[in-house]
Amino acid sequence: MLKYYIALFLVAGAALFYVYLQDPCNSKIREDFAGKYPDYKILSSGAGEGTPDKVMCHVSYHKPDNKQVFKDIWIYVNSGNGWEFSRILEEK
Repeated sequence: MLKYYIALFLVAGAALFYVYLQDPCNSKIREDFAGKYPDYKILSSGAGEGTPDKVMCHVSYHKPDNKQVFKDIWIYVNSGNGWEFSRILEEK
């Protein structure tokens, strides 16, 4: 019976890891952000509202030599072949 629980745990873990990789707010935004603003430091990022075709990723960051926290919303659209960056909305 223990073997079945271990197998169930591994399958659930693999499914959660797959979902994590498919969410653009977890990994893709960090890659895109570092490419666009290599000197900025990301404090946090996460999904906000979204649909299967579009997701709004909230990101907070520091600019170099500035301790003020800035927040933006990065829009990603699902192109069918994966998530693609669309535009940035500034939060006030």
